[in-house]
Amino acid sequence: MRGDTLICNTTCIYGYGYNIGVQEVHTAVFDKKNGEMKDGEWKNPSPGTGTGSFKIIKKAD
Repeated sequence: MRGDTLICNTTCIYGYGYNIGVQEVHTAVFDKKNGEMKDGEWKNPSPGTGTGSFKIIKKAD
């Protein structure tokens, strides 16, 4: 984490063949007031153009 922001750099390893090896950056911000992560976003660094969203949830034991 950098401050209140979670940043994960990943490489796609499954799915369509043309996505294998594509770099992705995932970010989400921690909401201190509510004590939870807000929905995150992912994108492919330039020259990539992919984007999307994701949700981080607490695992139930």
